[in-house]
Amino acid sequence: MKYLKFEASWCGACKMVQPKLNKVAAEGIVVEKIDAEANNDLVMEYNIRNLPTVLLVNDSGKELYRAVGSKMNAADLIQTYNDFANV
Repeated sequence: MKYLKFEASWCGACKMVQPKLNKVAAEGIVVEKIDAEANNDLVMEYNIRNLPTVLLVNDSGKELYRAVGSKMNAADLIQTYNDFANV
C-alpha cells in the first residue's frame, strides 16, 4: 500500500502540500510522486482532474482513498493509511 501524489512543476498547491507528505513519508509510508504531465496514462487511469491529487492505492493499484487540493493534512493521511492497514 502506498500514496501516489499527482503533481506538476508549475503547481503552487502541489508545492504547498509537499511538507505534509514529507511527514507522511517520515512515518515509513511510501509516497510516490507522479508528474501528471509526463504520465498521461496514469492520469487517465485514475481520472485525475485537479492537482494536487493524492491517492492511497493497494498493492495491485486499486484506489482506496483520494484527497484533492491543498487542504489535506499529514495527520489525516497517516490515520487513513493506518485505518486501511488494519482492515
